[in-house]
Amino acid sequence: MLCYLWVAVLLALTTSVSAAETVLVVTDEWATFSNKDGSGYYFDIIHAVYPSPQFDVKIEFLPYARSLMLAMEGKADIVLGIYDSDVPNTQRSTYPIEIDSVDALTTPDIAQHWKGLESLSGKRVMARTDYGFDEMLPADAIYSEYHSLPSIVKMLVAGKIDAVLDYEADIEPIREETGLTDKFVYVRDVINKYVYIGFSKSRPELQQHFDQEYKKLYQSGKIREFILKNLGDDARLPKLEF
Repeated sequence: MLCYLWVAVLLALTTSVSAAETVLVVTDEWATFSNKDGSGYYFDIIHAVYPSPQFDVKIEFLPYARSLMLAMEGKADIVLGIYDSDVPNTQRSTYPIEIDSVDALTTPDIAQHWKGLESLSGKRVMARTDYGFDEMLPADAIYSEYHSLPSIVKMLVAGKIDAVLDYEADIEPIREETGLTDKFVYVRDVINKYVYIGFSKSRPELQQHFDQEYKKLYQSGKIREFILKNLGDDARLPKLEF
């Protein structure tokens, strides 16, 4: 009898494990949003929307351009931190999850005379691959992209470019390795744009589930809790009406 009981328990456990739906999430590493240790605002949302044991969430860190490509090709299920212009509307969350605030790291002269993005007119500006900030810059800005943030910052230090468009939280940890000095200064929040979650078109049920659960979490105040926990304030929380 005891033997049969153990068999029943093992079968139940096997069924429970096999029933978990695997979700592959790909993302770049962004401080306070998608940290390598698994913490961050984006991950808090993902784990709340796709909880264990119903879902088995697997996270893979890749450069943004590759993350986006894998999701669009159906080789990953979810990509984090996208703009609405990055994917078709049918492959992104209905609701934005944050307001992205991009900083400019530049020379004191440009910063002192800053009058918005038009201050980068005729300037050499660089960002990470596939960030696509050229759409927001003056037509005569000399814009380029590169996959490595440390290399981009080193180019600024060497005088090869005039400004970097990225995030202070991601630049500061590499200050020493890039030789960045106080000679360069930040102009904060130069670009503000809604950020969404992207989905593979082969997993529409994940997108539908996300929209339903995110709405509940937002209305209950949990999304605000997540952003306060990770960012310290809710300035970047979208104001949504349902």
